[in-house]
Amino acid sequence: MKREAFAPYRVARTASTAARVLSRYALLQLRDEVGPFRPRLQEWQRAHELAATSLRDLGLDLRGLFVKVCQVGGARADVLPEPFLRHLGPFHDDVPPRDFASLVAEVEAAVGKPLDRVFAEIDETPLAAASLAQVHRARLRSGEAVAIKIQYPEIGKLAGIDLGSVRRVARVAQHLRTDFPIRTLVDELAHMVSLELDFLREAEATERVRKAFEGAPEFSIPRVYREFCSRRVLVLEYLDGIRISDVERLKAAGADLTRVTTRIADAYRRMIFEHGFFQGDPHPGNLLWLPGDRVGILDFGLAKELPPGFAKSVATLLVSALAGDTARAAEAAEAAGFTLDPERIDALVPFVRRFLSLQGDADSENFLSANPVLGIPHHFTLIARVVILLNGLSQTLAPGQALIQRAFMGELAAQLG
Repeated sequence: MKREAFAPYRVARTASTAARVLSRYALLQLRDEVGPFRPRLQEWQRAHELAATSLRDLGLDLRGLFVKVCQVGGARADVLPEPFLRHLGPFHDDVPPRDFASLVAEVEAAVGKPLDRVFAEIDETPLAAASLAQVHRARLRSGEAVAIKIQYPEIGKLAGIDLGSVRRVARVAQHLRTDFPIRTLVDELAHMVSLELDFLREAEATERVRKAFEGAPEFSIPRVYREFCSRRVLVLEYLDGIRISDVERLKAAGADLTRVTTRIADAYRRMIFEHGFFQGDPHPGNLLWLPGDRVGILDFGLAKELPPGFAKSVATLLVSALAGDTARAAEAAEAAGFTLDPERIDALVPFVRRFLSLQGDADSENFLSANPVLGIPHHFTLIARVVILLNGLSQTLAPGQALIQRAFMGELAAQLG
């Protein structure tokens, strides 16, 4: 067993990283409070760099829950300094795969039979390996091509150990920055992990979105083979497509990138603002191009249901900001549960536009310093993650053109009339 699978090593590694980062912040804060040698802006920037790179290295070393920590950090442009966004924003969760033989017992327990009585063939080389599970292509004895998603047997236990470590670090860090929502971020992380560890919930979410897109042939959501699923194993229809981020393969296959980006925007506009239930993890591995410029959507482990009326308020906020209507945007923001700084209301419109990457650079220092938002409703967190990931995908497909964002906002404006 590798050292990162041992609880003592994980706890010690986390503690040493936290001590190094928090001591730097504590010293700067002490100097800031007592003077006269107040830290310069560059010193705070170096502290942010150290914290961001240390967290990145922790995620690369320990994987598991710390991949999720990095993903949460990289998606919180509303509260975290620029170095976190730069170092953690592109954080990927690809990990070295496990030997399939070590996972056979888990799959057999789920299907209730020896594998050869259910599957005609299984490719033991995984299609993908991530922080919590890996995916293998297979074929049922009845002939259907499927994907088997298998959760690592020890991940639930390790996630509990890591979450305990993160909570202890958060308690210490909260004393340094009482105005920073550290515990809120940890609660958000714990919620995300609890969702993603329950594959039966993911099966239900997949079926729900598949039903919502019935009659929309431009989208493909995989069928769930419920009879072979458990809390730690998921068997789904295999969608044979090209990753959305593989631009050269898309062009070679004759994909119309403008149409594809419009359909991605339409899919998320429908899920969030029409259905009120959406897939919250649109990274490139979860979006596929299929023949006919269809878009396949995978992985509904991180799915979110919005309360009644919330999506409409957020839609009004975004469209009003895009139209330059500060008063209506502020009214909609407050209706959705945002807390705004009354001294910075005029900054709301450019702030939202930068958040959507439709004006300036959302990763700039000015983006954070001009932030008029003092508090955000927790229901918005996953929407923000979706927007930030789609912004990155749009930049990959068509650098500098913001195709997905413009299509998303155009369709949203049309929806509101």
